[in-house]
Amino acid sequence: MRFTRRQVLSLPAAVLAASAVVPFTARPAVAPPGRHRHPSISPFHHSTRHHHTFLALQRSEPKIEARLQQWMEILQRETPTLHTSDHPVLVRWRRELSGLPQTHDERLVAAVNRMVNSDVRYLSDWRHGGGRDRWYGPLETLKEGGDCEDYALLKGYVLYTRGWPLQNLHLVAGILLSGEAHMMLGVDYGPGRQVLLDNLVPHIHDRPFGGWMPRYQIGPHQKTLVYIKTF
Repeated sequence: MRFTRRQVLSLPAAVLAASAVVPFTARPAVAPPGRHRHPSISPFHHSTRHHHTFLALQRSEPKIEARLQQWMEILQRETPTLHTSDHPVLVRWRRELSGLPQTHDERLVAAVNRMVNSDVRYLSDWRHGGGRDRWYGPLETLKEGGDCEDYALLKGYVLYTRGWPLQNLHLVAGILLSGEAHMMLGVDYGPGRQVLLDNLVPHIHDRPFGGWMPRYQIGPHQKTLVYIKTF
């Protein structure tokens, strides 16, 4: 993502867990009888904490759908090379893939999360593309590195190739407590349960979790963003 800053890697895991939980579909609290409830303030208002990041997310929304489609086209072109290249990085990658659990449960999800976090070097768009916001395909991500959405896309690709239903994989965008915009892979385990795979920490987040404010999600099976009400 263009609007992640380089300091995001130094964000301690404790900070991510320090906030109160943000519900997936939070509703305004009901005011006690006899008391006036203050009107809600738009997160885009200049007085709101991290409003600049909300504005950046808002500006990026029309581009997300197009970028996901472009990434799927890149993946289609690169898939033969992923399976046949003798590049050392890709040879090791295929060996690690063969060692993943032959299951379709939490063990597979945890193993994919660890593998991608370990194999991909964090590289911001600022350093990778000279400031241009791009979603890199698996080949470039594995060979050179990538940022949060590149990790998320690669994890989703691996899970899909291991039999995870496409409709149960989502890119979920939101804002960290620090004010950084961030993207993770959302994985549905079943009705009413989703976990988030994060490149910043080794463990998997149950959703909802304290540490960020989700904004929207989209999956390869969708054409438009699904908005997440948090205000």
